[in-house]
Amino acid sequence: MADQIKINLSTPAPTISVNISGRGQKGSDGTDGADGEGVIAGGTEGQVLAKLSDDDYDTTWKTVDGTGTVTSVAVSGSDGIEVDSGSPITAAGTIALGLNKTTTLAFLNVEDGADVTDTTNVTAAGALMDSEVTNLADVKSFDPTDYATAAQGTTADSAVQPGDDADTLGSGVATDGQVLTADGLGGAAWEDATGGGGSMTSFTLTGDSGTPQTISDGNTLDVAGGTGISTVAGATDTVTINVDASQTQVTALGTISTGTWEATDVAVAHGGTGASTAGGARTNLGLVIGTDVVGFGGALGTPTSGTLTNCTGLPISTGVSGLGTNVATFLATPSSANLASAVTETTGSGALVFTNTPSFTTPILGTPTSGTLTNCTGLPVAGITDSTTSALGVGSLEIGHATDTTLARVSAGVASIEGVNVMLASGATSLVELGFAASDETTPLSADTGVLTFAMPFSMTLTRVYASLNVGPTTTAVQVDINDAGTSLLNSVLNFITTGPVTTFQTTSFAGAASSYALSLGDVVTVDIDQGDVAAAGLKITLAGYRT
Repeated sequence: MADQIKINLSTPAPTISVNISGRGQKGSDGTDGADGEGVIAGGTEGQVLAKLSDDDYDTTWKTVDGTGTVTSVAVSGSDGIEVDSGSPITAAGTIALGLNKTTTLAFLNVEDGADVTDTTNVTAAGALMDSEVTNLADVKSFDPTDYATAAQGTTADSAVQPGDDADTLGSGVATDGQVLTADGLGGAAWEDATGGGGSMTSFTLTGDSGTPQTISDGNTLDVAGGTGISTVAGATDTVTINVDASQTQVTALGTISTGTWEATDVAVAHGGTGASTAGGARTNLGLVIGTDVVGFGGALGTPTSGTLTNCTGLPISTGVSGLGTNVATFLATPSSANLASAVTETTGSGALVFTNTPSFTTPILGTPTSGTLTNCTGLPVAGITDSTTSALGVGSLEIGHATDTTLARVSAGVASIEGVNVMLASGATSLVELGFAASDETTPLSADTGVLTFAMPFSMTLTRVYASLNVGPTTTAVQVDINDAGTSLLNSVLNFITTGPVTTFQTTSFAGAASSYALSLGDVVTVDIDQGDVAAAGLKITLAGYRT
């Protein structure tokens, strides 16, 4: 076969293959090719490399979270239980279990074909047949409380029964003086008594008086009655003591708190009156009404002493002495007029006056050493004392009628009428006003700076700013600011609001909330419109104050 040389120009890369029918010598090794894909970089400890698809080298590092899919479940049996079918389960199904008879009987140690109804088998197992139990119903309804305990006896018949003699209650035979003692186990035993026992052989009987008597074992105690008292012995070892109401020799019974006392009159010698009537009692006691005692409504005369704490009805006019003229009349009828007639050295007339908001009628005060007339009115001009050395100490003065103009002092050397400064000290000038138009009358105002600029023609103290609009705002409030050398001289901008709408504005509050602002000759004053409106027009500014 001739040698063949094949050239493959197909993608991904052209190759050349040489097919030579003969075998020549092995050529030298070619150069190593480029490294393969290998394992991708990254990953953390514990992660595993997982395929993302069937493509080569399409892998990623994944964390194993312990979950997975069970692909097969198998069950095995033991001790007589065996698997009949269905194990293992690889998809879905049922595993059937069964019992192996031979293995099960061997495990339970039961012979094949054993008869549990056979007496021989039951007896060999240590059990009883129903026929062997004579009280089967009682056994089935067994109640442990119906049977004796081990400590009480081996059978119910040998346990202690109601009505048994004391000898049968304890173990052994009791001797004289022994007591039955519980053993804590449901039984009892006869034992000698220790502590707290014994018998009384005698006791001592005492009375309010007389010699104490010793009553010994075998003696008879006789409870005998006395004067006005009788005793009755009963069949139940009880002695009843009775007071004999028929006796007349009871001399002391103490305090009788209840009941009715019925007896003859108690003699005077024994603390009584010796009578059952009031007249007889006075006669027996030698008492005469009006001489020895005072009867109801009688006259006391002139007692040497007495306490009238609880007495009432004492007349002031006749029962009390030592009162001043007309004092008794005032005490009986405490009016202002009666008080005035009861006291001396009075002045004026009328009602009694107290310190809390009293009302006086044309009083003459004289010359008081001090006083505050803050709320006083009606002071006549003639009542003001002339003085060339001190100022009139009032804040304002009304000229003419109360509704007329008010003259007030503003500051040193400055006076005002109705709040407008009109008078100054010597060397100063009077009120001055500067008015300017900051726009025409119809063009709507828009936000702009320096809509009006002027230099002060003189120095002045600014005390009030007036502003007005020919047409008020309808959409947004118009805000106007006035500056001195670029800095606002107002405490807050002039604000024309839409409600109304507002067309005039004035302020007396200047920078720093001051009540005035000083402008010097040559100061440049500018007017800015900080916020305009589509309708507002005709802005005018007036500066008011006084020249300095």
